[in-house]
Amino acid sequence: ELYWKNRYSWLSEIENIKYDNYALAKWLREKLNISIDDQIRWKSDNEAFRNWRQAVENQLGILIFQFSMPLNEVQGFCFTDNLPFSIVVNSKHHYTSRLFTIFHELAHIIRNHSGICIVDNVNEKQKEEFSCNSFAGNFLIPQDNLVSTQNLSEIQTYANKLRVSREVYLRRLKEENEISSITFFAL
Repeated sequence: ELYWKNRYSWLSEIENIKYDNYALAKWLREKLNISIDDQIRWKSDNEAFRNWRQAVENQLGILIFQFSMPLNEVQGFCFTDNLPFSIVVNSKHHYTSRLFTIFHELAHIIRNHSGICIVDNVNEKQKEEFSCNSFAGNFLIPQDNLVSTQNLSEIQTYANKLRVSREVYLRRLKEENEISSITFFAL
């Protein structure tokens, strides 16, 4: 237990910024030592997933597991009740979804929330879930790398370049007020 407590000493570094998605994303990029240029250089979504997973496990000490679960029921979950902390992603989902789930669940861990993100129950903890989604999107697509567009083909191109899903890119555009709610829902 002492080993894991020491391993998670980085949590004290972010106590003051754990709810500031922009500051937290900046801190985490530096901690994981993966630049946006590194992210863009990866040749496949699988390679991106492997690199991010390895960085989170090695730099943060959070174990990441992949299990096959019902596709429409569970994307992932995390455990913070006992040491070591862990994240579980649904191996039936595409690599970009699994990658997003890692950082969504990491936000829960940083904020000391265990639990399963079940699609049907998002309304119960909607604010918390939106905040974790916002963190994951902001981390994977920093504001400086978000190109404003309303063209779905261009959105797909930019998403592919960053190894994220088109939905995550679209959500970031809306979050940064680069597109209206009407356009967001239409796309």
